[in-house]
Amino acid sequence: MTGTILRAALLLLALAATLHGQDAPAAARDDAVVLVLDGEPVSAADYAQWLLDNQGEGLVPVFAREHWLLEREAQRRGVRVSVAEVDAEVERQFAERIAGAFHGSRAEWLAELARTGRTESGVRLQRRAEVSDRLNGRALAAIDRVVPRDKVEREWWRKYGRNGRRYDLRLLQFGVRVVAPKSGTPDEWKAEEARVKAARRADAVRVRELLLAGADFGQLAQEHSTDAETRARRGKPAGGFDPQGWPGAFLDELEKLAPGAVSEPLYARGGWWLVRVESVIVTSFDEVEGELRAELLARGPEDDEIEVVHRRVGDGVDVRMLPAMHASPGDPELGGPDTPVISIGGEAVTRAEYARWIHSIWGEVYVRTFAEDLLVRRKAAELGIQVDEEEVQQRAREYVQDIIDKDFLENRQRWYDKLAVSGSTEADFLREQCRRLRTSLLVEKLVLREREVTDEEVRRRFASALGPDGVWREASKILVSSRYEELDHGQDRDVLAREAAAAIERARGRAVEIVARLRAGGDFAAIARAESDDLRTRSRGGVVAGAFRGEEYPDDVARVVYALPEGAISDPIAYGPTWLVFWVRVAGKPTFEEKRGELRRELEESRPGLLEVRAYRNVLAKGARVEVVAPGLR
Repeated sequence: MTGTILRAALLLLALAATLHGQDAPAAARDDAVVLVLDGEPVSAADYAQWLLDNQGEGLVPVFAREHWLLEREAQRRGVRVSVAEVDAEVERQFAERIAGAFHGSRAEWLAELARTGRTESGVRLQRRAEVSDRLNGRALAAIDRVVPRDKVEREWWRKYGRNGRRYDLRLLQFGVRVVAPKSGTPDEWKAEEARVKAARRADAVRVRELLLAGADFGQLAQEHSTDAETRARRGKPAGGFDPQGWPGAFLDELEKLAPGAVSEPLYARGGWWLVRVESVIVTSFDEVEGELRAELLARGPEDDEIEVVHRRVGDGVDVRMLPAMHASPGDPELGGPDTPVISIGGEAVTRAEYARWIHSIWGEVYVRTFAEDLLVRRKAAELGIQVDEEEVQQRAREYVQDIIDKDFLENRQRWYDKLAVSGSTEADFLREQCRRLRTSLLVEKLVLREREVTDEEVRRRFASALGPDGVWREASKILVSSRYEELDHGQDRDVLAREAAAAIERARGRAVEIVARLRAGGDFAAIARAESDDLRTRSRGGVVAGAFRGEEYPDDVARVVYALPEGAISDPIAYGPTWLVFWVRVAGKPTFEEKRGELRRELEESRPGLLEVRAYRNVLAKGARVEVVAPGLR
């Protein structure tokens, strides 16, 4: 399907090209057919809406800040970037990419694009959109620009050396290589490292004495240097001495040396160095400040200055997504191309304008995913497979919990803080994930419908379910959170740390009280539903699906559970800023035959992994017939 998808992308790019001065066919009508997948037509409006549904909400801040507001500010200030300027910069980037990554071979570059599902036309369109915005930012940043002194000093160092000192040096290294012992304590390792460093320093001191006595530096570098470059070049660094990457302490000592002097052993870059200064050229800042400032002005604004423009034009501007963003194309009230989908500072952005911008940058990138999504939905519809809203919402909540557990150490507030940086909220994130998860859940159901489980897979599942003592355990759990996210994170760090410790202790108190209730005969399932903070197991009364698998928990948690007899309730177990309470419902040594049916069902019904989902989508796409009927997005 890849070839036909690429041809589809080429034609789909035609309309968006008009935004950047290219010749292109007239815009397709909203009801124009863009693709035909296995005999079924796909309209331009459908593709536009798919882009909005899958990328629209997340890209609103980028569109507003890096394109729309920038473009209007450029118009207000009389800044105009020509098509020729944009094209020249795009060509420069292409030439740089081809020369650097493909040794000047345009054919190899084109082959790489084809392998990654891209075309030259598609990449060119994307780069034109991005470069146009960047050049607007540069032009705005150049207005009344004053180059700050720190940038002039940076250029002085780069061109004339640190503090304006350009050295001609000879160097010789005595590398320090510590062989890690097969066993030993950290203190023993440190002692061995100190011993080796001292021995190599003594070697450097002996060679320095030879140099002071008149020995040839180049000869000694060839005999003793453990640095390949200085050994091969008789102590002379290739291209001259570059201070970049050398420690400040090393460079400070270097500045103290007069021409002809040989340094004491200096430690840097994994070894002791002897340095002899052959000569030094000193250029004062005052001598060249004017020249360097003029060069920097001619070179134009840098990335940080362009970023200041982005912040300035966006500061205080209210950007809102409007309800029409996710209206269906057939909605008579909100689905039209001229319906506003974004409000930026009170000004409306229509569905057509926003869709064209997304399409110019992402249209080719996502055309394959779009086709796969359509194929999945059609396949599911043929088989009567559906997902309901509750399934989607539950999976979205689980996904959020996974992110918080794995990426934010179970700290929900840290996740909230990250969302806030991008101007998003939990509700925004969940809404976007729900749209994406609908198709993923359909794929999972299609995979499960066709899944075949072998006896060997069932046997492996049985073996992995047994604990280190050969016992099969089934458990339930209750998670008690410290509610760390509810603390005031704007207060003094020490105060926050004390409050966090107090919150963890309060959570432990809750967990202790829960254990007491359970050991007094309380119903575990009822208490779990009422008290547990674990979204995955709370609705099941705390039941952990299948056998308890210790590899899914830290070792200290697994050890406690593996030591519990059947029917036992654990003491509270620390788990990050939370506490876990386990109940071992079952502990025994069943035979494989006794568990065969249960494990087979578990495998047949287990949620497909990401690789399995991707493989199914690929197989579905490879068997599809794709025909391009008409180009464009309105």
